[in-house]
Amino acid sequence: MKSRKPSGAKSSNCRQLRCKSAADNDTQAIDFGHDFAERLIETAQVIISVLDVSGRIVRFNRYMEEVSGYRLDEVRGRD
Repeated sequence: MKSRKPSGAKSSNCRQLRCKSAADNDTQAIDFGHDFAERLIETAQVIISVLDVSGRIVRFNRYMEEVSGYRLDEVRGRD
């Protein structure tokens, strides 16, 4: 005689799969949003500059490099 899993076992597995699937979808959405923001920052024809709380340069985009004549690695950490 075959042993059967308790009826709740299948349901629990399904719930776990749905939760994992939902978490995967959330992660994909976050990754998509992050990638979109990165592309936007790098391709926008506007100056984008990110400073830390002390006013030091953390990041700026390619357009800022073109306008200022400085590369980010030359000015990162300066105020």
